[in-house]
Amino acid sequence: MFRRRRHHPPPKDKQPSKLSVWAQRALHEPRYGLAVLIGAAVGTPSPSYLLALHHLKSGKYLTAVAVIAVIVFVLVDFVLVIVPFAFWVFRPQGTEKAIKGFKDWLTSHARQVAAGVALVAGGYMVISGLVRVLS
Repeated sequence: MFRRRRHHPPPKDKQPSKLSVWAQRALHEPRYGLAVLIGAAVGTPSPSYLLALHHLKSGKYLTAVAVIAVIVFVLVDFVLVIVPFAFWVFRPQGTEKAIKGFKDWLTSHARQVAAGVALVAGGYMVISGLVRVLS
């Protein structure tokens, strides 16, 4: 396993900078509203999203079917924002506990997760390259 670095406080005679104090406070206090805003910014429409909506709109569907399709499409697109926000609104303590548990697990298994991601990405690149070379 790996060792965690221990935070050493600054010497008593020197005051920490304002930036250092702000960074420590920002990193140790959960900011759920900021997380929701970042998730919403990441989930803003991309060109492919707008093109898919255009195809839904310009298709030869009944109006009711097109409306339902657009609503389902938007819900699927924003599920990464809507689900965590809903859990945070209805079960704030349970959500905070689950997030802390996941964060602790992820921190303790960081090397295994990174190795798994690298293995999957590398495998994809090798297979993709072989398919392109052989075809």
